[in-house]
Amino acid sequence: MDYVKLRFLADHSLADALSYELNKLGAEGVSVVDKTELAGVYHDKGELNYALDDYLDGLPDRAEVEGYFRYADSNEANDASSADNPLLRVAEDDYEGLLYEARDYTSLSQLDLLARLAAELESYKQNLGGSYEFIGSEIVKEEDWANNWKSYYEPLALSPRLTVCPSWIDYPDARPEEIVIRIDPGQAFGTGYHESTEISAFFLDQLQKHKPDFTTQARALDLGTGSGILAIFMARLGVPEIEAIDIDPQAVATAKENFSFNGLDWSDQPQAGTLSVYTGELADTRGEFDLIVANLIASLHLDLAAAYREKLRPEGRIILSGIIDERMPAVRKKMAEVGLILEEAHYKRGWWTLLAARKEDLDQQLC
Repeated sequence: MDYVKLRFLADHSLADALSYELNKLGAEGVSVVDKTELAGVYHDKGELNYALDDYLDGLPDRAEVEGYFRYADSNEANDASSADNPLLRVAEDDYEGLLYEARDYTSLSQLDLLARLAAELESYKQNLGGSYEFIGSEIVKEEDWANNWKSYYEPLALSPRLTVCPSWIDYPDARPEEIVIRIDPGQAFGTGYHESTEISAFFLDQLQKHKPDFTTQARALDLGTGSGILAIFMARLGVPEIEAIDIDPQAVATAKENFSFNGLDWSDQPQAGTLSVYTGELADTRGEFDLIVANLIASLHLDLAAAYREKLRPEGRIILSGIIDERMPAVRKKMAEVGLILEEAHYKRGWWTLLAARKEDLDQQLC
């Protein structure tokens, strides 16, 4: 089986979105080698040394992102096409016309796929900043890529107790208190290898550590669940009722798979005392929540600020993540305007994650 490898360079801020959209378009594997991310991981673990310095210095400053698509040669593509989806026959060495199977389409040419990718990434570029560029493609054999990209990933500690580990890696040395969950990189937003997800998990860990009675009685919302990673951590930390929602049906399907893979029962409809997951947005949720985790982007936080306040129960907490540095003042100001006051903030490599509460609740604590 042959595959087409599409190669990109992307700014750190956009690499996660690019990986996600390649998967949505049907990539069977996505590799991301991000110098900024790797340097941060090694630094956090105290592992920087001369050998690693040399390795990192040899990487491009921008993230290298590769998407692998199942190749459909020109004859197969023409045989499979219909009057509703005509495809031009192309020479196999004409990379601009390469055809491959893509999700929800019989096949796509390279130009069609790149055009769809550009359209999907436009809003991310506006909200996350950064840019990307396509730098080439090539046909590769399955055995040349199927496992090589996995070598870049390893178990990642997101907090003193919370660790995410790819499914193909054995992790026998987990500490007794350590909570290890299995999520494969690149499936959907939120697989742990991004600052926004990492710090959200850290806040969840700290809330459970310092307010165990709160978390073990909380009704929680994971807004924009993506891979489901934060909902899984909440469940493993003892949160009894969780609603996980996302506007992307594919993300919801991925979250369901990850819930089951991590041994969690789930339902399609919200029910008291359960983990539920469904396609929707904040307006589709029922009632109020003690804990809201919203790992989105700054523009959505601004649009939803008043709704956040209405959905948060007295003495509740909300975690707001996915905020680039330059949008932090606007988000903080907007939250204050609707009565949500910053309790704690963490910054890491250009991204802010905030923990906030209702103003009257914090005022009472100060009295």
